[in-house]
Amino acid sequence: IAYGTVRVHNRAYEKRVFARISENDWKTFEDIYGLHSMNYPNDNTDAFTFGLHLKTYDDNTEVPKQINFAICLQINNQELWDNNLGWNYILDILE
Repeated sequence: IAYGTVRVHNRAYEKRVFARISENDWKTFEDIYGLHSMNYPNDNTDAFTFGLHLKTYDDNTEVPKQINFAICLQINNQELWDNNLGWNYILDILE
């Protein structure tokens, strides 16, 4: 399992945060919703934590070398995306 944490500005009480991941250069993707894990009142942010269950592979399976992902904040009927300035975030898979 790979874990990640995202902090977002607390612009409204109701919000959802998810990571959109792809193992095949965005031919397909999956959304993984984060769980609210902490509030930081000093800088008015909230933290959301994600868990990505990595696939297990045998010797005959081609392992994806990278998982691309972007983060989305859904708030006030809007989606605000962070995709690393168009480069996406990348999780390198070593084994």
